[in-house]
Amino acid sequence: MHFSKEISVLVEQVYCPSGRYNSVFPSDQWLGTSGVRYFSLARHALVSAFQLLNIGIGDRVAVPEFICRDLLASLATVGVSVQYYPVDEKLTFSGSPSEMVGVKAILAVNYFGFPQDLKPFEEISRTTGAIIIEDNAHGFLSCDEEGIPLGRRTPLSIFSLRKTMPIVNGAALVANDPVFAMRLPAHLEEDEAMPLGFRVKETFRRSVPVVGISGCYMMTIATRLARRMITGYAIQPPQSDAETVIPIPREPNRNSLVRITQLDENAEICRRRSLYSLMENEIILLGGAPIFVKLPIGTAPYVFPFRVSDELIFKIRGRLGQIGLECHRWPDLPDAILRMEKSHYSNVWMVPFLW
Repeated sequence: MHFSKEISVLVEQVYCPSGRYNSVFPSDQWLGTSGVRYFSLARHALVSAFQLLNIGIGDRVAVPEFICRDLLASLATVGVSVQYYPVDEKLTFSGSPSEMVGVKAILAVNYFGFPQDLKPFEEISRTTGAIIIEDNAHGFLSCDEEGIPLGRRTPLSIFSLRKTMPIVNGAALVANDPVFAMRLPAHLEEDEAMPLGFRVKETFRRSVPVVGISGCYMMTIATRLARRMITGYAIQPPQSDAETVIPIPREPNRNSLVRITQLDENAEICRRRSLYSLMENEIILLGGAPIFVKLPIGTAPYVFPFRVSDELIFKIRGRLGQIGLECHRWPDLPDAILRMEKSHYSNVWMVPFLW
């Protein structure tokens, strides 16, 4: 079995099918507005959200069990305790609202850029007073079935813009409630540093028209081999203090903010949706199972997420490598959740769309 020529052509260029997927959240209509504050990482933005809500030592915040462990560093920074709630195989809330009594805030995650069903969270908020924070780290440029942009559906939301475009860093706290918008802290000073690693990656990206995506993939593999020789790791392993410490700087990079305003939203939405559709066909043929049964019309997927057995993943990774694509397991679960050994949390893989 081989990947179709159509996929090979697609990953070499930005492809858009007939018609336009107009951006529901154009960057030039919200970046710089009074309801937005920028940070280097979404973890810093989440800390600011807690501070805005006067959430601190002795308070509880509800987060899903299926979450990256480094998000816990935001809770540790302000001294709050975490209360986990389960999600099902479709990544929707499957806990008991009665267990949420006493929590000050609850995170609703738009996994992989797909809209999370907010109904159970809204019910919890009505009965407990908990503030819903929309974790939209994956969902910039997506909207729900009613056409409401993800990240605009709750009083507060966080974005990780660096997951949508190749920038040094970039995240945002968005206050959709006018009362919270008035209480936002002052804008942070912008950081002007350009890390060496980012400059190297930029060189690779600029070489795409010459060597193609597959060529860049081979350069990435060579870089990882060199890193392994120097450090012992091809890919840097998770930090031991990831659940308690947020990396610095806190300030957003100036170059990142400029490049965000230059994003061609329509082209990026088209590219991601097209890649998703083609990856769906191929991954199914190779034995993987897409997490979502359909691609909603308003969704600009962050990645292609799927479930697969350990026996088949080597086959899928080999096929993806033939055209310069990769797949990774997601997420790096918190230590407390790893001990639960829930199978539907540990068999999720994704094909990144950000090169």
